[in-house]
Amino acid sequence: ADDAPEPEEASKPADGKVAALEAKLEKMTAKIEREIASVDERLGDRLHLIDQDNDGVVDVDELRDALTAIAARQHKFDDDPEGLEAFIQVALQEIDEDGDDVITVQEVEQWFEKLEDEVEDEDIAEDESEPDARPRAVSADDEGGGSRS
Repeated sequence: ADDAPEPEEASKPADGKVAALEAKLEKMTAKIEREIASVDERLGDRLHLIDQDNDGVVDVDELRDALTAIAARQHKFDDDPEGLEAFIQVALQEIDEDGDDVITVQEVEQWFEKLEDEVEDEDIAEDESEPDARPRAVSADDEGGGSRS
């Protein structure tokens, strides 16, 4: 009957490990929640600029106006109104995937992620097509007749 306290003592180190894991999990969760809040804040700020009537929803007309303003600010399609319209139509189709003429935060996030991936892919392709500007490693064959001291 005196053996009963031993299992409690044996579980103390395990309890310490569990507590340490729980603390680590809480820290990780808090960090993820801060990152999500930061993204929501940045995205919310941008969507607020597009949501002209402040109804909490970005409709097709508001997104059209925003895309037109961005294109004008970047001098894209200055002499090509048909090209601008084609660009807007493609963008609207890509963003409003379900075609309900209401742009959700999720649709905008997915579109931005897709654009980021495309830009990264283009950057990688450009890097691979450019000659390597870094000095190449010297091999033993290269050192053969050199005058090293």
